[in-house]
Amino acid sequence: MTSRPFSSRPGSDYGHRSPFQRAEAYAELWRPAAPSVAEAPAAPGRYGFSERHLQCVWADEALRPAELTDREGEPIRVLHPGEWNLEAGPDFLGAVLETGRERRRIQGDIEIHIAPADWTAHGHDRDPAYRDVRGHVTWAEGTADHLPPGCLSIPLGPALSRDPEFSFDQIDLTAYPYAGHTGPSPCAGILARWPVESVADFLASAGECRLARKAAGFASRLAARPAGAVLWDCLLDGLGYKHNRAPFRRIAQAAPPDRLAQAAEGDPVTAHAILLGLADLLPSEPDPAWDQETLAWWRKAWDAWWVHRPLWAVHALDRSEWTFAFVRPDNRPERRLAAVAAWACSEPPLPDRIAGLTSLGPEELRGVLDALIPKPPPYWDRRSALGSPVMASRRALLGVSRAAALLVNTVIPLAAAAGVPVDSEALDRLPPEPLNHLMKAAAHRLLGPSHSPRAYRSELARQGLLQIFTDLVLDDPEGRRQRELAERLEAMHPGP
Repeated sequence: MTSRPFSSRPGSDYGHRSPFQRAEAYAELWRPAAPSVAEAPAAPGRYGFSERHLQCVWADEALRPAELTDREGEPIRVLHPGEWNLEAGPDFLGAVLETGRERRRIQGDIEIHIAPADWTAHGHDRDPAYRDVRGHVTWAEGTADHLPPGCLSIPLGPALSRDPEFSFDQIDLTAYPYAGHTGPSPCAGILARWPVESVADFLASAGECRLARKAAGFASRLAARPAGAVLWDCLLDGLGYKHNRAPFRRIAQAAPPDRLAQAAEGDPVTAHAILLGLADLLPSEPDPAWDQETLAWWRKAWDAWWVHRPLWAVHALDRSEWTFAFVRPDNRPERRLAAVAAWACSEPPLPDRIAGLTSLGPEELRGVLDALIPKPPPYWDRRSALGSPVMASRRALLGVSRAAALLVNTVIPLAAAAGVPVDSEALDRLPPEPLNHLMKAAAHRLLGPSHSPRAYRSELARQGLLQIFTDLVLDDPEGRRQRELAERLEAMHPGP
């Protein structure tokens, strides 16, 4: 008989237990056997975010608060955040800061932690590699013991908490720098001897761990806002994908579904016109090159926007906020906003429908997936943009792969955070997303170049590859903890 150490879990009657029962088996592999100064893989924990989230905030000017202060209340200006260090040592090297009213310039390294006490807990006070740290950036306020002379304590938490549009959920950790070495890890030779079914169970366990961490991140947001409102924000954030997440978040804040549906009187075409006007994507003048169908659609949309403009213009975006380069025609924001209009004008509105579910089994998840792919209105079923050529075939407003990504990354973990039972069979039958380059890199790193793709045919396994990419590549670039993981996997000996 084949041993499958990651495969066991109870049925669908979870009660008050987490639906992600296999997540613990994967998480246990990463717990140190003895106290260590090595930093643990990124995990939301009780805060709902990890140190890597804070590193992304510090590195990205679009996320980093413009107004920062040190613990004494002196203003901090970030002239250069430093170079992201992917090797041992401080997180950022060669940062340039200005502090105080006199704009005193400080240059040195930056180390980032969640809590000030992590400085000594990780042994940095005894490590000469950290002697040039001039900025200790943390989430919580306070000062660490034994900081280098002249080192500033810079809390991010107060400034980020004052921004109602900021959420750690908007940060795609894999979009930021990571170490370039992606050769096979010490685990590859061990897992090559495992039955493919056991490898698939291992990856599914990592996938459930990823969903459990997402659910933990949603928990604090659900404590402050209704589930439907959180879901609306996250769905629109997901529509923005890589390039347009920020403007879609602004649309979500300005146009909650009940307000939008009421203004449009339940008509998705009118709602779409309002959203295009709000997004500054509805031209104020017709283009002489437009065909008659486009001209007729624009006139109707502009008439609708003109009526509603006085109440909505105060929240309007600028067209320059949108990115069109590198965006596939089917994914342009004009088409995505048509899907938003359909979601808001469905009965009940899509966020309320999902938030009202009392369980998530295979049938319910199939219904949610179908609802995420609304039927396009006549003009937009063959157009990628206003006035664009008519396409040869009809196009959905949202592809199955993007809808599946919203289901997996938003609906399921949010439901779990809200206490909605998620059926184990439903998790195993999730529609798989297409493999992306991060999944492929993780598979190569973990399983070696000659592995069987059968191990990650399921969506849970592919989510597991993303989690392992975080743990093996993003959070352990030097491989310090991979050797311990390899030893634990070796000790499990699954096989005939």
